[in-house]
Amino acid sequence: MPLFTPTLSWFNLIINPSALIRQRGTSFASGAIQYTLDRWKFRRKNATANATVTRTTGFSGSQFCARVSRDVGNAVTDDLYYVQQIETINCYQVQGQPAFYVGADLRCGANFSDAASSVICTVFTGTGSNETVNPETGFATGNVTTAIAKVISTTAQRQVFGPFNIPSNATEIAVMFSFTPVGVAGAADYFEVVRVSAGNLFSALNFYERPITQELEFCQRYFDMNFPQGTTPVQNLGSGLYQFAAQIAGAASQRSSNIPFRVTMRTNPTITLYNPNAANAQVRDAIAAADCSSSTVVLNSSNSAFCVNCTGAAGTAVGNSLQVNWTADAEIGP
Repeated sequence: MPLFTPTLSWFNLIINPSALIRQRGTSFASGAIQYTLDRWKFRRKNATANATVTRTTGFSGSQFCARVSRDVGNAVTDDLYYVQQIETINCYQVQGQPAFYVGADLRCGANFSDAASSVICTVFTGTGSNETVNPETGFATGNVTTAIAKVISTTAQRQVFGPFNIPSNATEIAVMFSFTPVGVAGAADYFEVVRVSAGNLFSALNFYERPITQELEFCQRYFDMNFPQGTTPVQNLGSGLYQFAAQIAGAASQRSSNIPFRVTMRTNPTITLYNPNAANAQVRDAIAAADCSSSTVVLNSSNSAFCVNCTGAAGTAVGNSLQVNWTADAEIGP
């Protein structure tokens, strides 16, 4: 079915358009490209420091927004990039569309320093399969880059960028917001963005917020964790949210039962373990108050579930509570 039909008038390729989901945290310093608020990458040109993405109080009817800012007093004028890459499987439905639009509610801080007072929306397309987009050069295969600038102010306004042309052979798409600072950053050298949509003109003009449960499931295809929503994953949290009973006493091999992901993940994820009571990645014996050793992950059903193996502590007894926290990352590149 073509994109531009009434039945798809609320179509939106962007996931987490209003910064509602923040499984990794709420504030991220610039450097190498990284995932920040769910599905959104952040980078500063040349991997420069002294810039930040932060989830903060929202506007335009949204509880939160993303703030892309240069740190106060910073004099480096490298660009700031905030970008979402769309999975290849979701790109086919817009191939060959000559009227692809991006909509967003935008506003800036009082010290926004872009020389033209503008935010640039760039759409990258490529012909590879889930290649990692480079915010400066685009995709490695068949890249086409189109950029449109819009003047913004301290007053929030819905901005519509487009039309962009999606080539008929495009299998990769990324949407990016950026600005080029000048001079020395004041206390409010930033832009804020929320309610982002990418699709037809109607959906770009008239944003529709999906239910939070649906948005979270969309995000969990790419990043999942057992930490409570609203808790940033860290070592030594103080509580083990996943627990399994020791089957053998002492320093013997232990294995958890199957741990399913909340949704089927995009691909086999990279799993990171977190010790709830120490600054390492070992399973913790909560009863013996000691770390296990040789804690590893076994992907049982590839992108559906996994198990945790470890060697018990010397004081481990049968039935002791072995605890560990985890994250699973199946994003498209860094």
